[in-house]
Amino acid sequence: MSGGGWRDAPGGPGAVRTELLQVTAADGVVLHGLLQEPERPRAAVLMMHGNSSSFYQPFFTYFAERMLATGWTTLRANNRGHDVVSRGDAPGSASPRYLGAAFERVDECRHDWAAWIDHLERRGRLPLVVWGHSLGAVKTAYYLARHGDGRVAAAVLASPPRLAHSRLAQGVHAEAIRRQLEEARRLAESGRPEALLPIALPTPFLCSAATYLDKYGPEERYDVVRLLEEVEVPVLVLTGEREVAEDLPFIGLPEAIEELGRRRPRLTHVSIPGADHHYTGRQPLAFERVAEWLAGLGLMT
Repeated sequence: MSGGGWRDAPGGPGAVRTELLQVTAADGVVLHGLLQEPERPRAAVLMMHGNSSSFYQPFFTYFAERMLATGWTTLRANNRGHDVVSRGDAPGSASPRYLGAAFERVDECRHDWAAWIDHLERRGRLPLVVWGHSLGAVKTAYYLARHGDGRVAAAVLASPPRLAHSRLAQGVHAEAIRRQLEEARRLAESGRPEALLPIALPTPFLCSAATYLDKYGPEERYDVVRLLEEVEVPVLVLTGEREVAEDLPFIGLPEAIEELGRRRPRLTHVSIPGADHHYTGRQPLAFERVAEWLAGLGLMT
């Protein structure tokens, strides 16, 4: 599925083509996205949302417009964690599959990233930068750590939460998180892995028992700091000054990233002063830092 056309963008890159896209991941999950490209694109950026968000939510709007104005093709794309609950198959399927943030398994995100990168490659839109926000940033690190995709030139990880059981199970919230994990494990072991739980920690949301165990269980498959040890492409990690002071999954993250960066010089951390998790009022500064970093890689000239 695709649809769209060219329009003039006053003060921007000239004529811009906008398309609504549909791709099907290798395991049959149907995904949608919004592609915008100038007449003569220099490169492409794939923008991936976080937990329960979507390509049509506003987080990437400003960043996409700025990248487009500098001559980049932008693709804001859904992954299977979009919205709280979503259909993971085409309408009319005899056996509906429910996904979204409530039912996804993070490991399966690699099918989504591959599907969208394949699409951009078929269109000849390389080099490619992947820009993930929140859980989308963790998933980007996971995909690159597990696949090492040579089509990706660099990655921007905006506010990746640290899904590290060993850290979350300490401190003042340890007992509450332990009880949540025990309830999720009880439901899964009693044959109800898809039973929904209202979760309070480490951040409020609604998910199935199996999904909670997948993200926050002791296996720690998705600890972004550990994942970044295996990512070979240049990576910029953005954090907001406010979120790392206030939000449980981000406390201590800048220090951990910077310590890792001393051993891996292709890893860069930038803190955005006064920024919350969505960079409210600070998006222009965040974009400036991203643009400077990309210019340093020779991708923004």
